[in-house]
Amino acid sequence: MFGLTTKSGTRDLHGLVSYFKRHQQFNANNFFNNRLGNPRQRYRGNTWNYNVGGPVTIPGPFNRNRDKLFSFWSREFWPMQTTVSGRTVTMPTELERRGDSSRSVDRDGARTTVADLVSRVPFPGKVVPLSRLDASGVAMMKIFPLPNFFDDRISAGRHNYVSNSVSDQPQKLVTLKIDFNLHPKHQVFASYLFQTDINSGYQAPAGGGGTGTKRR
Repeated sequence: MFGLTTKSGTRDLHGLVSYFKRHQQFNANNFFNNRLGNPRQRYRGNTWNYNVGGPVTIPGPFNRNRDKLFSFWSREFWPMQTTVSGRTVTMPTELERRGDSSRSVDRDGARTTVADLVSRVPFPGKVVPLSRLDASGVAMMKIFPLPNFFDDRISAGRHNYVSNSVSDQPQKLVTLKIDFNLHPKHQVFASYLFQTDINSGYQAPAGGGGTGTKRR
């Protein structure tokens, strides 16, 4: 079992300011980035923190000896940014975007067949006439990035695109604790903790499955 104890204030006023840095400049580059000539990807895990604790006093007789009421306040900021590196998928080639699948093969290296959906007759040379291409489909193809990885010795022809996407994960934590000594044997305290955690970022189109074919 694990327990969590929130820090309390003391009879004297104390404070703290701290900073912890993690940055891509301290990291080594990965294999695919080196292969493609890409720089090290963004990785920043900075942590900012400050806190202050001490007695709560009010002008007059209340807590004159600073032994009755105490408070502790803390805030932490973690503006984390990381990169999901080396995700591999298959993207439509320039030829395929124009309806030309003459160089397309499946994952086992076998030539694919492109047939007319109406007549069921294969198109000559696996090339769909431009007049038969749907304008919406052609426009949709432009959403996908062009292939950027062409070394079949590494990919075995199973992917042609390597992506690096940045994920933004900022977090904040606020802590407040109040202690009140009713009696030497009795103490009352109240704690407040509030944390925000956001995760957003861009992921490569087509997900991890790609389009199911490989290109040469």
